[in-house]
Order: sequence, then structure tokens, then C-alpha cells
Amino acid sequence: MKMAMNKLRKTLPKPLHPPSQFTPPTASPNLISSTPIPTLSLANTSHHQLHQFLKAHLTPSFTPQDLLIFLKNKLHYHPKFSHFDLHIFTWAATIDSFRHDHSTYEWMVKTLAITDRFDDLHSLLQGMVSNPCPVPMAFSPAQGLNPFSDLP
Repeated sequence: MKMAMNKLRKTLPKPLHPPSQFTPPTASPNLISSTPIPTLSLANTSHHQLHQFLKAHLTPSFTPQDLLIFLKNKLHYHPKFSHFDLHIFTWAATIDSFRHDHSTYEWMVKTLAITDRFDDLHSLLQGMVSNPCPVPMAFSPAQGLNPFSDLP
């Protein structure tokens, strides 16, 4: 676990412009094409580029696994948009047909912690408490499995 965290810490760039307080946009039934994307202070050209980037890499009915792949493999390495990870994560939660799962929350928590965005991490953790995601069956205490058995 420590080795994986160290590897992740080395590969994650710190955001160029750490995001400030963000209010998620309202949900829209037409998903990506009509859902407002997080813009903060993007110029029109950058807003258009971010919108095109999202449309190119996320299908209208994306799943938590699709979003995780997008965050890890596409957005994470993009020089202009990597610092919008939390905003896109928050935006995805506003879409009616989408719900974050343990894997998307885990990725976002690790990313925020490793990039020293502790205020955003605190907000995300508060959101997790108020809107918990479903727990996979492998973690169910009823199944006799202890998800914390490998912790010291």
C-alpha cells in the first residue's frame, strides 16, 4: 500500500492553479452535450476546448468506471485541464444517471491528498458522509470478509 501511494505521489502533478470554492452546476437530462461544465475562469476558447475534451473522452451515459479511466488516463496528464479534476468529479455527480462509487471516491481522495489540496479533501470527505456510495459485496460484513484486515 505504501509503495502504491509513493508511486502515485510521484506521478501526480500539483495543479497549476489550485481550484477555489466551487458550486456544482445544476443537472440536465441531456448529459454531456447540455450539462454545464465547470468553467471557473476559463476564457471562451479554453471553455470550448474543455467541453470538446470531455465530449471526446466521455460517452453521454458514462459509468463510474468510465469516469475513473478518464480521470486517471486522460485528464490527469492533460497540461491545461488536470487541475479541473475535482470540478469534473463534482460535475459528474450532478448528472441524474450517474453516481460515484468507491473507486471514483478513492481516486479523488488520493489525488487531493497527494497534491496537498486539503481544504478540497475536507469538503469531499464531508460530502462522502452525507452522500455515501454503495459498498461492494466484497466489503460486506455479512459475508464474513473484513475490508480492514490488511491494515496495521
